[in-house]
Amino acid sequence: MKKTKFAAAITTASAMLFVCAFSASAEGYAVTGSLGADSEDGTSATVTATVTNDYYYDVDGIGYSVSVSDNAVINGESSKADVSLAAGDSDSLTFEVELLQQEESSQPESSEPESSEPESSQPETSGPESSQPESSEPAGDNPNTGVGVSGGAIAVSVLALAAVGFAAVRKKKQLLSLILCVAVAGTAVVTSLPLTADAEEAESDTATQVLEIELGGETVTVTLNIDVPEQPKVHDNSEEDIQRLNDGNAVISRYADSGEISFINGKYTDYKVTDFDSAYESLQAVETLLKCKDVVLANLRTDTAENGDTFYTFTQMQGIAQVSDAFIKIGVDKDGNTISLSSSIDPEATALNISEEDVMESFEKAIAAAEKYVEENGGTLVPAAQPNVVLHKNAYMASCFLFYVKLDENPDLPSGSESSGYLKLFIETQSCTVYDVVPVKTIDSTAGENVDNSKYFDVKTEQMEFTDYYGQKVTLPVAKNDDGYYFVDPERKIICVDSWETFDTAKAGIQNVVPVVFASAEEAPALLVSIFSNMRTIYDFYAAKGIKSLDGNGLPLLLGLGFNAGFGQDMENAAFTSVISGFGCFMFGNYPLSSCFDFSAHEFTHGIKACHNSKGTAVNNAGSIEESYADILGNLIEMQIDPPGCNKDIWYVGEQQMGKTNILRCMSDPHSCNQPEYVGDVNFVMNTRYASSLVIDDSGGVHVNNSILPYICYQMDQAGISLEDNFDIWAYTLYTAVPDSEYKDIAEMLKLAVVRLGFEDKLDTVSKLLDNANLYGDTTSWDSYERPEGSVKLEYKLENVPENCEWSLAIKKNLGRSGNLVYATADKNNVATTYTMPEDQTTLMLLVSMDGKTYSATVFNDNLDSDLSVTLDFNELDLMFLM
Repeated sequence: MKKTKFAAAITTASAMLFVCAFSASAEGYAVTGSLGADSEDGTSATVTATVTNDYYYDVDGIGYSVSVSDNAVINGESSKADVSLAAGDSDSLTFEVELLQQEESSQPESSEPESSEPESSQPETSGPESSQPESSEPAGDNPNTGVGVSGGAIAVSVLALAAVGFAAVRKKKQLLSLILCVAVAGTAVVTSLPLTADAEEAESDTATQVLEIELGGETVTVTLNIDVPEQPKVHDNSEEDIQRLNDGNAVISRYADSGEISFINGKYTDYKVTDFDSAYESLQAVETLLKCKDVVLANLRTDTAENGDTFYTFTQMQGIAQVSDAFIKIGVDKDGNTISLSSSIDPEATALNISEEDVMESFEKAIAAAEKYVEENGGTLVPAAQPNVVLHKNAYMASCFLFYVKLDENPDLPSGSESSGYLKLFIETQSCTVYDVVPVKTIDSTAGENVDNSKYFDVKTEQMEFTDYYGQKVTLPVAKNDDGYYFVDPERKIICVDSWETFDTAKAGIQNVVPVVFASAEEAPALLVSIFSNMRTIYDFYAAKGIKSLDGNGLPLLLGLGFNAGFGQDMENAAFTSVISGFGCFMFGNYPLSSCFDFSAHEFTHGIKACHNSKGTAVNNAGSIEESYADILGNLIEMQIDPPGCNKDIWYVGEQQMGKTNILRCMSDPHSCNQPEYVGDVNFVMNTRYASSLVIDDSGGVHVNNSILPYICYQMDQAGISLEDNFDIWAYTLYTAVPDSEYKDIAEMLKLAVVRLGFEDKLDTVSKLLDNANLYGDTTSWDSYERPEGSVKLEYKLENVPENCEWSLAIKKNLGRSGNLVYATADKNNVATTYTMPEDQTTLMLLVSMDGKTYSATVFNDNLDSDLSVTLDFNELDLMFLM
C-alpha cells in the first residue's frame, strides 16, 4: 500500500519538559505525534516520542523514527515499524540524547574569506545509533539538522501555535490532511516550516519541525518522522467505529425478524456527501454492516427538508427487477456530514440472477398460471401487456411476476366497511407457480408518472363563489366545456372528476377523465365544493413546507367524487388510490364524511408518504404506522387551519360532520374508541403473518394500532410543543422512513427530528413518551410486555395442523360506527400460543390459509370475561370458505 509520510519536530530552548504534537488527519481525526524532552544534566536528555491514533477507527502499518543532529547520538531504540493502533491508543519509545565530545582542533584559524556557497545538505552521520532506519524517508533536505534558523532567537512568554495543512484526494482513498501543532514555552527558537499547501505535492512532501535542546553549550536538534499508510477515502466501519464517530451516542436499530440494520441515528462516516455520487460512495462505510457490497442500487429521488438537511433515496435492483419495498435513505446536513441512514434492502436478493431472456421466455407461462388462479378462486385478472418483475420475500426471497386480480363483487359486503379491492398475485419466475397472494386496496402503479397531462389544465378559468357543505362561502376556479362548468385549478393542477366514469377498476387505470359538471354555482354539489376547497388548502400548506403536491414536484391531482371500488356501490370512505397515468388519484365517497377537512388531509398525507416512501404492504406495523402518519399530519393541519367544526380540545378524527359520540378515532383518548395507548395495551393487535383480503380482519391491526403514535403526538402537544412545531417534527421523519420501518425506528427518527429542528430542550420529554409507549419491544410476541389491566389471557393449543397450513387467531368485536370487524393477532404457526386481549369480546375465531384459499372457524361465541385455556383439533374445525 502506498504511504504518505508525515514528519515533525519540536522547537524549544532549555526547559524541563518540552512537548510538541502534529497530526495527519481526515475530517478532524488524526494520527498524532509528540516529543517530550527532560534534561538530566548538561550533556544529555531523556526524550520520549509518542504516536497516538486519534482516528475513530483502527490504523495498521504505522512506522515512526527519531533522529538527531550530527553533534549528538541516540542511545536506545530509535524506530518502530508496522505498529497497529486501535482508536485512541498510543505507542511510544524513550531514548537518551547525548552530546558528542568534540576534540580541540590543532589547526590555526583560516584566514581565507568565507565561502558564499551553503554547507552541504547531506552531513555525515554521527554514528550508527543516530542514523535513521532504511525504511524511513528523509524529511526535507537534511533529516538530521532539519532546516536553517530564520531570524535567530526570539524571546516569547506565551504559548505560540503554528499550523499548516494540506490535503490530497485520491480515488477510493481516505482524504488526508496534515496539521502541525507547535507548543513553545520559555525562550524559543522558531524555525521556518518547509510546507506547501499544494494538494498535488501532498503525497510526497513532508513536514518537519525541529526541537532544539541546549546541551553542554551546544544546540542539539531532535526530529520525529511518522509514516502512515494512506487511508481509504471511505472507511468500512464497524458498529464500534460508528459509536466512536458519534462519541458513543449513535443508535443502531435492527429488524426484529431478520436482524438486518433498519436505522442509524447518527453519523455513519466522516466522508462528505454532497450529491448522489458521493452518497453512493459513502455506503462503502457500511457495506459490511448492511451486507450491501454486492447490492445494486439505483438513484430514486433527492429531498431537502426545511432546515436544509438533504436526503438521498436509492432503490434496490436485481437484474431487470426492482426489489419490492427495498430502499436506502441517506440523511446529510447542509455541510455534507451524514446524520442518518435508513434501510429496507434485502442482501439475499443478490443471490438471484434474473435475465431479460429468462423473463420473456416465462412470461406467457406466468400469465397462464395467473389465469388458472382466477379460474379456481374467482375475480378478474388485470391485463398485463409487459412483465412486471419484482423480488418478493415471504418465507424466502424469490423473483416473481406481479399480477393484480380484481375481486368479484361481494353482495354480502356491509355498507361502510373497508375492502382490499384487489389481490397482488406473485407468480414465481422460474416455476411459474403461485408464490404469494397479498390483499391491497389499490394497485401500486407508478407507470405514466411522466405522462403529459397539460391539456387538462391548459384551459381558461374564471372565479365563482360557492357555498360549501357547512354553509360557508368560498371562491373557487372553474372552467367550462360543452356540458357545463367544472372545478379545475390550472396553477395547482387539480381537477375534479366523476369516479365512476373516470376510473376503470377492472383494468386498474383511467378510462377517460370525465369532470363533474354543473350548470351554475348554485347547482354545484356542496360536498364537492368542500372537497375541492379542502384539497387546495392542504396543497398550499404542504407547499409552504417545501413539498409541492404529493411528489414534491407538482404532480397533477385527480379528485374523484364517488368511491368506485368496483362493488357497484358508493362506499362511505375515501382513498389515495395511487399514481395512475400521470395523476395522483383520490376517491371520495358521496357521504358527509368526505367533507371533513382532516379526512382529506389524511388521504393527501397517504399520497405524500407513498411518493416519498412507497406504500408497501399495508399490514402489521408498516400498515399501522402508515395510518398513524395520515391521522397525525392530517389532524395537525386541520387544527392549524381551524375550519368550522374543528375540535382543538379533543383531538377527534372526522369530527366535523359526524358528532362527538360517533367519530372515527380519538388521538387524545384512544381507549374511548377501543384502541390502545401503547404497544401491548388493551386492544393492541400483535403482528399477523397472514391477513385475509376481505372484511374479516384489519391486516394485523392497521386501523386499531394506529392510535399509538397519534397519542404520542397529542402528549407532545401537552408537553408544550406547539401545533406547528409538532407538525414539523413528524413531517421531518417522512424523509427518513422506509416501507418496513418499525416502531423503534420511528422512535429514533423522532429523536433525530427533535434535535435537527432545534428542540433539544424537549428531547428528554419526547424520549420518555417514546419509552412509555413501549416502542422498542418485539411486536411479534407478547413476551416483551406486561399484561395490561383489564385484559384476559387466552392459552390455546391447536393439534393435527397440516404442514401446508397457515393460521392465526382472530377476535371479533364492535368498534363504534365501523360495525363488526375481526382483527388477527400474531401468527408464528406455533402449536401452543398465549395471547392477551381485552375483556368482553364477542367471538373468537381462527383464520386458516391452505392451498391458496382462506377459511375461518369459530372457536366460541360468548363474552370473554376471564382467562381461558382451550385445546383444538384441526380435523374437528368447522371451516367456512371465505375466498
